Amino acid sequence: MWDSVEHHNAWRETPAFTEFVGSIRDYLTGPTGMEHFATISEG
Repeated sequence: MWDSVEHHNAWRETPAFTEFVGSIRDYLTGPTGMEHFATISEG
């Protein structure tokens, strides 16, 4: 999990991200969607 959008975007620039996407690329059918959630209650 990332603390911010900036941390997420920084990860996308790493060799690890490139390797990850390369390993799943054959399963992707187009641009991927992304959703972000925040915990509003713990209980």
